[in-house]
Amino acid sequence: MRIDWASRTDEVMDMAGFLEQVEAKYDPLHPETAWELRSDLLKLGNNPELVQRLILKSVFERLEKDISSELPTYHYLHKNRLYSIRATIWLPESSRSEIRRIENGTFAYDYPHNHDFDLLTVTCLGGGYETEIYELDPSGELNFIYESNETVEATHRGRFRLSPGTVFLYEAQKDVHSQIPVESLTVALNFLPVSPNYLHMSQYAFNILDSRHLQVSGSPINFERQKEIFSIMAAKLINRGSLEMDILGMMSSLNKAGGAESLAKGLVRAFEAGADIHETIGVSNRLLNNYADTSLDTRRRRTGEGW
Repeated sequence: MRIDWASRTDEVMDMAGFLEQVEAKYDPLHPETAWELRSDLLKLGNNPELVQRLILKSVFERLEKDISSELPTYHYLHKNRLYSIRATIWLPESSRSEIRRIENGTFAYDYPHNHDFDLLTVTCLGGGYETEIYELDPSGELNFIYESNETVEATHRGRFRLSPGTVFLYEAQKDVHSQIPVESLTVALNFLPVSPNYLHMSQYAFNILDSRHLQVSGSPINFERQKEIFSIMAAKLINRGSLEMDILGMMSSLNKAGGAESLAKGLVRAFEAGADIHETIGVSNRLLNNYADTSLDTRRRRTGEGW
């Protein structure tokens, strides 16, 4: 992972200005050129009012469709075939164990995994987050395919905080990170390259064995399945009256018109009405349990506690 602590700036940039810099500096055939945008992304992140307006726009677009088309943590502010700009919302853990388990699945807390794409990120709102980093294959042979339960060598790089003014570049395949729950609401701004270089790359989840070895626990739940799990589990809890908008609370903080309640009702309707969703509950619950096992092991390693 590449980290820049030195580019902190008070300059502010609007979206049009940032897109101009992308056009000038970024080459999708060389996605590492995303690093050249680090100071520009910081300047865009110094425009939180713009980011909040774009998140609100995303929220209302979803509500018009009656149900979220993406996880509620992710909001795409700009997207084309070469790259996307995304805001990611991080919430503190709930004090309730049944909610915390779903939150860990939604926010990928305590879930060591790599990405099959590069990710440039800064903090836009809040105090930032901490993440634990392991580096795979320092020799540079990155077109690897792992088997489930395979033990792989890694280098523990330590724990780092994405404080305001800091820039992270998570490098495709190479960086395994385990997100630590935030203390307060945080919004990160991401630049996500789209490159043909990623076509043969792989993404995995891992159990941490020690500072030099990780065990492959499988591929992370694919995005469509993750959305489905979230919808099913949230709907189940809402139906029995035990969910008090802990996960969806971010919506009400962004949307004073009651978007969280509308989205929650949409989730309930989707759960109650869809035979296709119903048929996949067993599969989804097994995937959620696999996810939870890996996350729980990592959480116990970090805190000594369970859910």
